[in-house]
Amino acid sequence: MFDNKENRYITKGVNEQVPKEIQLYCWNLIDKKRSEAETELDYLQIFEFNPDNQRQAIEVIHRQE
Repeated sequence: MFDNKENRYITKGVNEQVPKEIQLYCWNLIDKKRSEAETELDYLQIFEFNPDNQRQAIEVIHRQE
């Protein structure tokens, strides 16, 4: 499913609301999980974004359905 880096899809909402830098970071997380995974990745990858205003950071949680 994630073998081809040329065909990558995101929802319209993600494309409009999530900065490109964070989108690229998420794709890198998928690539890392794919290279380390003993099981195949699911087609649905889920990312949760939790802003931490005190540290001026965003916590990214990556899981699959």
